[in-house]
Amino acid sequence: MFPRSIVVVGASDRTYGQAEAVRNALRGGIPAWGVNPKRDEVLGLPCVPRIAELREVPELAVLLVGHTRVEEALEEAAEAGVRAFVLPGLGNEAGAEGPPIAARIAARAAELEAALVGPNCMGIALPGPQTSSWIGTVPDTFLEGQVAVASHSGSIAEALVAVGPRVGFRCVASLGAEAARDVADVCGFFAEDA
Repeated sequence: MFPRSIVVVGASDRTYGQAEAVRNALRGGIPAWGVNPKRDEVLGLPCVPRIAELREVPELAVLLVGHTRVEEALEEAAEAGVRAFVLPGLGNEAGAEGPPIAARIAARAAELEAALVGPNCMGIALPGPQTSSWIGTVPDTFLEGQVAVASHSGSIAEALVAVGPRVGFRCVASLGAEAARDVADVCGFFAEDA
């Protein structure tokens, strides 16, 4: 859950969520890259046209591409060796096409024995200088502590991240539709985390 390297597929600064995902990937000082065929960098994040062009295999891929390209993006990352994914999309913006795509992605993640958070989630927020795979703002008031949260709801998770310095968090995970990993999986991880 706490990656040692990260790639943001579809890295861009065009929308709030994309820009925040890039900023959060850069926060922790771990190797971080973007995939964007039209740009060499986004907000200081170095980018390559395809994930296969990276010199090392990222541990986690945040898939910020639209629903018509997400299966291809997952497959390219899997071919490169990535086995952990955060999929914020495939919510209402995908319309009727979303559920069948999500089902195929869940089946493919199971074949790969890959961890996949989402679809339709906010990702995983980590306090302090750690890298987050969160698509929203991680404020300075989101302090480190012993509380770990696994939430289906992105809105509830986002409210907890924004609650301020009254509570210290280890992690807030927004799991969305839980296609490949669910609250029980994350709670199992939390139970083993001292």
